[in-house]
Amino acid sequence: MTALDINHYSKNMMGNFPNTYVFTKRMAEHLLTEQNTKGLPMYFIRPTIIGASLEEPCPGWTDSIGLAGGLYLLAGLGLLREIPGDPSNIGDIVPVDLVVNQMLASIPYTHIQATVKKTPLFINHCATSSVNPVAWKEVMEYLMQYWKRSPYESRVANPSMSMMKSSSLYDVSKMMSDCDR
Repeated sequence: MTALDINHYSKNMMGNFPNTYVFTKRMAEHLLTEQNTKGLPMYFIRPTIIGASLEEPCPGWTDSIGLAGGLYLLAGLGLLREIPGDPSNIGDIVPVDLVVNQMLASIPYTHIQATVKKTPLFINHCATSSVNPVAWKEVMEYLMQYWKRSPYESRVANPSMSMMKSSSLYDVSKMMSDCDR
């Protein structure tokens, strides 16, 4: 199967879902809800991008370099210089400790909803952009300030990161940089 075939079939299968993560998460939620024949209380939290902690166990704590943390690391090492996207879009990154606190606070409500209201499913969204919207451009500026203050000794190049609105221009830029290697 070619890359074009995969792209074509993926779009047909996923419908209006923006990516495979959202699509498969929705599939799992649907399957769990459908198979919950005993009416057990279920809680689904739908966080935006989960980032490092705000306060607990300490500011900046993370145990993962997935998603945003991985991008930040690659940028700091000078390995990642451009990514596709609109720098004016909001980068809705929610600290991991806020997600955990929201989950813990929702346990009693989920129980009450299941036992009193006889509704076993409680869905909760966890985001920060309505209270503290930060554009990706600002996120990248903060990142570059950080990497200039605290550079990695083992970096490959000086950190530099930008976003390209046009995916076509990004693809061309990537091809050109691949040819330089």
